[in-house]
Amino acid sequence: MPIEHHPSPEYLAEYAAGVGTIGVDLIIACHATLCPICRREIEQLEQLGGAMAARSAAPAASSDPSGKSSGAPALDMDAFVGKMLHAVEGRSSESEHNEGGASVAPGRPKIFPAPLRAYLPDPSEVRWRRVLPGAARFDLDVPGHHGPPIHLKRLDPGLKIPHHGHRGQEFDLVLQGGIKDHSRSMNFDRGDLSYAEEGVDHRLSVLPGDVCITVSVAEAGVSASGWIARMLYKKAGW
Repeated sequence: MPIEHHPSPEYLAEYAAGVGTIGVDLIIACHATLCPICRREIEQLEQLGGAMAARSAAPAASSDPSGKSSGAPALDMDAFVGKMLHAVEGRSSESEHNEGGASVAPGRPKIFPAPLRAYLPDPSEVRWRRVLPGAARFDLDVPGHHGPPIHLKRLDPGLKIPHHGHRGQEFDLVLQGGIKDHSRSMNFDRGDLSYAEEGVDHRLSVLPGDVCITVSVAEAGVSASGWIARMLYKKAGW
């Protein structure tokens, strides 16, 4: 199915400029691996950023006859332009979607995109921790990351996720299966990014078919009105 839900232009720009957070950057990289539209946008933003940096650096280089730097440290253009290429290494053979999002790879696609596989000890044997009936999670250990936890969620088809609100931003990238947001009348399938900002209230369920797997980052836990829902979310660590 076509990828319909993408990161906002602001998050793509932050990723391209290398100023995003590690958790969100990882999700953007995974999405871009699967989405040729956002991949091209990031590459264009990197090219634009490179041109702007080169233009602004030229006068600075000639303003001091001694050759000494008088301003901020120069931007590492190799790292800047190469950020996306490294994040989605092997994207030509891995991307399962063409312009319209149809599958172009025979057989079942790899569940975990290349940027994510780098942080999985063995992608074929993820040690899921059951947190609720029908729900499990796996916490990723990403070197240098000290922000909100980055984790995988594994949700059984048909699982109903009670109504809840968000105390901070949450990013959920669907890698397998799908999620229905009943409150916002949206479906999220493989490659789709579900984004909920602070104050969003919604009720979700897992679509029939495959087990749903997501990679997720949440700035804060969710809020729920009922004590049973609060207990369940606390136990799940959501």
